Amino acid sequence: MGGIGPPTLQSALTKHVAKEEVGRLLGALSLLGSMSRVVSPTVLNLLYSFTVATCPQTIFYVIAGAMCVGFILSWGVRAHGMIPLIAETNL
Repeated sequence: MGGIGPPTLQSALTKHVAKEEVGRLLGALSLLGSMSRVVSPTVLNLLYSFTVATCPQTIFYVIAGAMCVGFILSWGVRAHGMIPLIAETNL
């Protein structure tokens, strides 16, 4: 199931940028994905090692919180060309 999400996300996100910017978007997504595969396990393992003795559930709360933040931030995504510019609204 993990192979279904990233291509679907990439396809959906390319519809929110101009055609000239698709390459830049896919490059940024690749960079962020690669960095998260290195940084996330390190940070989460460190957090777990610090909290396992006192509250082993902390890691699950942190992950759930990160997913909630991502969900809330996704409400700010708008399609390309849908938000009018301030200069255009004053005309």
